[in-house]
Amino acid sequence: MAAERGGGDDNINDEMGNQLQLQPENEEEEEDDMETEDRDGEDAEKPSIINFDTSLPTSHAYLGSDMEEFHGRTLHDEDSVQNLPVLPHIALILIPGQTLPLQLFRPQEVSMFRNLISQDRTFAVLAHSSDASGAEIKAEFGTTAEIYAFREEQEYGIETVKIKAIGRQRFRVHEIRTQADGIRQAKVQILPERILPDPLCALQFLPRLHIHTPQTKQSQTPPPQDRCSQIYRQKKIHCASMTTWPPWVYALYDSKTLMSRVKKQLHEWDENLKDESLPTNPTGTQWVQAHRCF
Repeated sequence: MAAERGGGDDNINDEMGNQLQLQPENEEEEEDDMETEDRDGEDAEKPSIINFDTSLPTSHAYLGSDMEEFHGRTLHDEDSVQNLPVLPHIALILIPGQTLPLQLFRPQEVSMFRNLISQDRTFAVLAHSSDASGAEIKAEFGTTAEIYAFREEQEYGIETVKIKAIGRQRFRVHEIRTQADGIRQAKVQILPERILPDPLCALQFLPRLHIHTPQTKQSQTPPPQDRCSQIYRQKKIHCASMTTWPPWVYALYDSKTLMSRVKKQLHEWDENLKDESLPTNPTGTQWVQAHRCF
């Protein structure tokens, strides 16, 4: 009996020994699993870097890559009167230099743009607006748009035209009439592109300029516009104190100030944006509108 008990105890001890030997291995496996889960968690927390091609939004590749492209540009004489077909069912303010992508399927519009391709490829985009009640106000101004890429296709018996146009010149609307085919024709006057002088430049009296600015050689004298702009930026606060308006009012409409604010905002949206890719001319800031990706 004792021997049997002894044998039974040995068997129990052997089984316990086997169990004790297996426990460290199980702990190691659990630790390995935990380390793997931690690594997976760290990998999941790391954001994946996506290199987005910023040229895609402005290329409008969704319209197709096999579009017929046109070269050259159509510019009308300033103050001349032109009759242009009006782009229907579109409410926007087109900026000169801005790309306008269109995909049209109404038979009236398809026929209109098919005829434009054989002519000067120019149409009118009216600057519509609305009053406080939401009612549409008759447009008094607009922008000419010129087609530079065109594609016509037919699917399921429906004719569709895909167009890329670009804003060219601003105009004033004189008259709008509707033709028998339903297409509206606008009689417009092309407006000149005027660059207004700085509002505070006239306050820079010549005697005061000689006092506050260093003398330079005649050969190094900058152009009058650049010199006036430079002086204005240096004496902006002082000049504004001579008017009834505070300095911040003039800063709201100062092209240089607006341009620096736009660049600052663009850098906040894209840290990799380089200043070399941005325009240096304040009037070229319509580049922002033409290349906006938002």
